[in-house]
Amino acid sequence: YMERYPTERHHEKVLAEVYRCLCMESTREFQLMSEDLFETGNFFKVFGRADEAFLKIYDKLKIGDIIPEPKSRPRYSENKMYQSYSNARPIELIAEYGETYVIIGYVDLTSVLHIRKKGDRKAGPLKIIGYEACPFASIKTKIILEMMQLNCPSEYIFQVWFSSGWSKETEEAFLVACKSIATKYSDFHPLEKKILDAWMKQKVALSDSRKLWLESTNVDEYELANFKSREDRIESSRYALTGELLPCTTGSRTMFANPLPKFYRAKNENYIYSQDLKAEYKDRFLSSLIQYTIQLIDNTKKDILSKEIIIPQLFCQEILPDDEATLSKIKSANPWMVYWTNLCDYFTKSEFHSMARKCSIDETIHVIQSMNWFQTVFGTDICVYPKSSRKKIIDMSLMSYKLCLNMLNKKTVESGLNRPEIMNIRNLADYTLCVGQKEKWINFFFQDLNVGTISFSPFSVFSNQPSQLWSPYSYNKEITLKPHFEQQIFSCQFGIK
Repeated sequence: YMERYPTERHHEKVLAEVYRCLCMESTREFQLMSEDLFETGNFFKVFGRADEAFLKIYDKLKIGDIIPEPKSRPRYSENKMYQSYSNARPIELIAEYGETYVIIGYVDLTSVLHIRKKGDRKAGPLKIIGYEACPFASIKTKIILEMMQLNCPSEYIFQVWFSSGWSKETEEAFLVACKSIATKYSDFHPLEKKILDAWMKQKVALSDSRKLWLESTNVDEYELANFKSREDRIESSRYALTGELLPCTTGSRTMFANPLPKFYRAKNENYIYSQDLKAEYKDRFLSSLIQYTIQLIDNTKKDILSKEIIIPQLFCQEILPDDEATLSKIKSANPWMVYWTNLCDYFTKSEFHSMARKCSIDETIHVIQSMNWFQTVFGTDICVYPKSSRKKIIDMSLMSYKLCLNMLNKKTVESGLNRPEIMNIRNLADYTLCVGQKEKWINFFFQDLNVGTISFSPFSVFSNQPSQLWSPYSYNKEITLKPHFEQQIFSCQFGIK
């Protein structure tokens, strides 16, 4: 990297620290053998809580037990963090022409990029209605949608969406879209209007965006060390250190021009971690992934311009169980599908189902995506097991993973990685335990509801949330739940019960 960028001495220090962490990798398994959740401070990270009621019953819990829920969960609106884009690997929803889809907590248009259309075009367009509580995410999504409707080049849309830096042409197209929606919408949330005004006025220098990016990023050794190709290692290092995708001359206004002091941008954002890695490997890992995403944007833009997909409303609004008016409004749209993203993680089970039922007509199919479900099942983290059994769990996890690697697609971008990867062994062990325990949570959360095929995220070193699961379900037991999304699990799924 330093041969390619000899003047960037500050980057050399970061990469030297990454290399130091890499050299310590062999000690992680030894540390895991003796780790105590209370002593290391990881207790809250594992369970998402450390309240007195939970601590009282902790010693009585057995592997596979459902941990009693707290009386309430923190609301999304209590968190003033904003994301530049969705941090979750996408699911490919199967959509029917002529139907209405409601996406709650959309963050961006990722769900729309990955919709796979089915049925007869004569039935009419797919109609998508969105709700998002974060004003940063909501206004940025409206701008990106406007750029699509103005038929801006997909490379410009891609940069606004994912890159910490923009080209001159991207910035000009962005400002045209901002001015367009400023006159088009009359119902902006007050915070959306304030953010839009700031983005139109406040230019961000490339030197400032690079400084701010590096301050908010912990460069991950697994992200850089696992590529077979020297060029892939240099290219991924460049992205990790700058956040820039495609040639840039100025900083991203949407990432770094923040007019609301109480809000802060999410740390450790990573474009690679937000993708499904299905792109075909062509010469370079990151370049292949970028071209794949640009093609998805291009396809969606064509659908929007041809009106095969219409998105009449994107609301900046939080959805709550006692908001009868909004829930009735969603129901009145006759939704064929409601995709809740991960909102089930922000409510108790009873709160969530109460809310979802109020949105439903007889034909409605719901899809949830849970990132934190494993915090409800005891036994999904290796450190709750006796220290004497942890080595066996690790060995079984590695053995199963190596067998599964032989069944993966050899043409995708992941074929550019060394296999098995250098990884934090705890992540693999915990993933394996989660696979083995997921049925406990499914039975707890859905009980006797009509539940379809569960999809479980594949293990990857490029993932912030390695144990996500998706599930379609309905409150109507007469509905036949066909597969409503493409399966994204290992052909040979592995787990330990």
